[in-house]
Amino acid sequence: MVLYCDEATPETAPDDVLLVCIREMGDEESTIQIQTRRLKYSCIELTMQVNEHSATVLDNNRRSAKQRAAQAILQALHPTLLSYGSLLRKYGIRFVPRSSMTRRQMRRRIRERSHSESRILSTLRDEMILIRERDEIYARAAAGNFQSSLEYETD
Repeated sequence: MVLYCDEATPETAPDDVLLVCIREMGDEESTIQIQTRRLKYSCIELTMQVNEHSATVLDNNRRSAKQRAAQAILQALHPTLLSYGSLLRKYGIRFVPRSSMTRRQMRRRIRERSHSESRILSTLRDEMILIRERDEIYARAAAGNFQSSLEYETD
């Protein structure tokens, strides 16, 4: 039951589900104790403890280690539940509903976004060309090879 949840996914994080699980089991005063220890090569050892249940996880990222440890404790608390969705259903935590945009509306939004991005990129390109031309003029002037485009008439 390994699942990685972040802001982009509509699922509820396992550590939040663990808090709800503890409250609904009647352990209002119990808390989740987390201890982290940095190991070599940016590896983190995270130990999470809830009452008599404990889980130790090694990971490169603290957030994913916390989620994996919460999943391990949830698995120990509910060995009969095989999926994360069944835990969500059991504790009444609903998935965040997806937007009700149709495919046509999504395509239109993507087209508008790409059009505005291309406008920004073309403006950026024009500005970079102007900066390059200005730098070339300054470099020629510094070298003494400046040739002005203005012609002076002498009498």
